[in-house]
Amino acid sequence: DAIDKLNNLNEAQKAAAKAAVNNATDAAGVTAASDQATALDGNMGDLKESVADADTTKASGNYKNADEKVQKAYDAAVEAANAIVAKEGTKADSAEVQAALEKVQAAKAALNGDSNLANAKQAAQDAIDKLNNLNEAQKAAAKEAVNNATDAAGVTAASDQATDLDGNMGNLKESVADVDATKAS
Repeated sequence: DAIDKLNNLNEAQKAAAKAAVNNATDAAGVTAASDQATALDGNMGDLKESVADADTTKASGNYKNADEKVQKAYDAAVEAANAIVAKEGTKADSAEVQAALEKVQAAKAALNGDSNLANAKQAAQDAIDKLNNLNEAQKAAAKEAVNNATDAAGVTAASDQATDLDGNMGNLKESVADVDATKAS
């Protein structure tokens, strides 16, 4: 009855726990099997928690801007965890559940989208500083556009826009460079 009330165990784990109880030859064996099931239920709860925010994580910039390899590792870890926590999940023991939990946590920690975005923004800022034809207000506006970007594509677009404007400003400078010669003619 106690095993039936363990909400985090999947059906296969409950069946294995009940079999362990039935196979016990004394009260101590029954208690040990029951305690083992309760501990596993706790581990399963932790595992469920670790993947509960998977959709939120995948919607975050830290995931979206992460390297593809890191994204795939996270996806695989979440998929493996979900295969265990599903109602018809695998008969994973505590060690397997703990390993799956650690994999999810490590894969989540390895997501590098935030740092990738920060690096892209810094590179774009540095490139804007080197654009010689922009005035200070234009450079400030270009840098603000880069800072407001939420992904690498936005950073690239803002940087490209600044580069295009720099080219147009160069053309404008050239067009008025000969103003004195034109007025004297």
